[in-house]
Amino acid sequence: MKMCVSFQEYGLCEEWGCLYPIPREHLISLHQKHLLHLLERGDSEKALQQLLQRIPDPTMCLEVTEQSLDQHPSLATSHFLANYLTTHFYGELTAARHHEIQALYMGSKVLLTLPEQHRASYAHLSSSPLLMLEQLLMNMKVDWATVAVHTLQPLLAGQEIGFTMEDVDSLLSRYAGKALDFPYTLREKRSDSVIHLLEVVSLVSDPETLTKSSSAEFSSAAPPGISTVHSPSPRERSLPQSQPPLEFVPPATPPARHQWVPDETENICMVCRREHFTMFNRRHHCRRCGRLVCSSCSTKKMVVEGCRENPARVCDQCYSYYNKDVPQENPGQLEGKTELHSLSLYLYTQAAIQGMTIGPCLPGAT
Repeated sequence: MKMCVSFQEYGLCEEWGCLYPIPREHLISLHQKHLLHLLERGDSEKALQQLLQRIPDPTMCLEVTEQSLDQHPSLATSHFLANYLTTHFYGELTAARHHEIQALYMGSKVLLTLPEQHRASYAHLSSSPLLMLEQLLMNMKVDWATVAVHTLQPLLAGQEIGFTMEDVDSLLSRYAGKALDFPYTLREKRSDSVIHLLEVVSLVSDPETLTKSSSAEFSSAAPPGISTVHSPSPRERSLPQSQPPLEFVPPATPPARHQWVPDETENICMVCRREHFTMFNRRHHCRRCGRLVCSSCSTKKMVVEGCRENPARVCDQCYSYYNKDVPQENPGQLEGKTELHSLSLYLYTQAAIQGMTIGPCLPGAT
């Protein structure tokens, strides 16, 4: 018998059981292995018609199905077994067991809605559909979470599995509140001319600057050869003088994973020192220096010695250090011109509000 089972000759084993007496526990084990073998091969009709329906004892059939489910088989097999148990043995199951099986059935339904290449990442949560939904929200898979909610809604109607649609709504409300709690602003990469215009905007918007005479405000328009002396305001004198930042030098060799900066030690990006790490703005480790950086400061990849996956994600400072001779990508002329026109419009708007006049500030403007 054991040799027949080892060679997966389950039909021969079934015939053996009809000729010779087999202990009940051995027969249950045989049926269980045969059932899983058929289901993993995709022969669900054969498993139903030639095995489950031919077991004369309903109690044994229930035990075989439950024990098969407890083996944590594949997603399709778990879905079949959970559906079979809730359909044929609803009255024989305990309340706790029914909740567990029903949750697994719903979880497998949700799991089947995810892209196939990503299902393995959430398969361990198939028996906890509410926890799976929360994991999707934590990973910012909003589209997948939307499909999951629509899948759960009809399944939860009239069912008691430990949570309700009210719990789903509460979970969505909590994470909607978290999504609105962004203690940082997204970084934008702009050209030097755009940054200069932004500085002009800040000066135009400064009430202290607006109190100056028009000749002082637009001293830059003085005729050539006439120098103007600018007296710094108290506000300008109070501002600290900016020093050019020191160039970051990566370590001589890439640090091992256990030498990376631990997640809990930093709350803001170690490159820009501005963006706070939150549930939606996640930490990233630079594979070259091991620091914790935000997504905006780790947009590049390069080959890192000893890294399992190459090219690997690195911070922008490490990339710039090792690619000094590589020309940087410049924004397209149209994009830069659009940004300049937008800022020019803002300048004119601010000037109009204050009753001032500003001359053309864009090439070709009249």
